[in-house]
Amino acid sequence: EESIAKSEQAFELMQNEPNPFVDQTRIGFNLPSAGPIEFTVYDAAGKEWYSEQKMYEAGYSEIELNKTKLMKSGIYYYKLIFDKQMQVKTLFVLSN
Repeated sequence: EESIAKSEQAFELMQNEPNPFVDQTRIGFNLPSAGPIEFTVYDAAGKEWYSEQKMYEAGYSEIELNKTKLMKSGIYYYKLIFDKQMQVKTLFVLSN
């Protein structure tokens, strides 16, 4: 039980759901403590399409991302930075 409790408190970036998506997706993440995050979405060429910096409480939170922020279908990467730690995942945007 102790190892489960510890894993729930770890910094973790989840895979977006749904993935791939047409209009909107949710990206969950876990923070071990309250603090600022930096969230960025960029394409394979490294062009930044969306970024936000915001304070979040400890525990699970979600960011909702809609296609209007990305402008076109394709493969993107999303990165979350918290307390000098970084995690990156891939998301796919489909055209209507």
